[in-house]
Amino acid sequence: MSLLPVEEISVDQLHQWLADGKALHLIDVREQNEWDQGHVAEAVLNPMSAFDVTALPEDPQATVVFMCRSGKRSMTVASHLANDGILTGVNLAGGILAWVDAGYPVVR
Repeated sequence: MSLLPVEEISVDQLHQWLADGKALHLIDVREQNEWDQGHVAEAVLNPMSAFDVTALPEDPQATVVFMCRSGKRSMTVASHLANDGILTGVNLAGGILAWVDAGYPVVR
């Protein structure tokens, strides 16, 4: 079974959305130890290894953005959720690595 494609956004786009106050939910699918090393302040942790579908936001007006270290795990999660008809979200291209490389802030 092939997975549905998921739209990707850049870190610059995410930064602009956050600055503009766009209605969004940022879900970080990394593990707790990765999260502890630094994360985007507006993100919530929902690790891929123990992903909790019941913790997904129920706000149909908000965009759901998935992120991880490099964008691969978050793409997998987003693709599976879209494929299963649970949720259509977008993936943060490059993940936290691209976010940090762009000079955007993280919380430790």
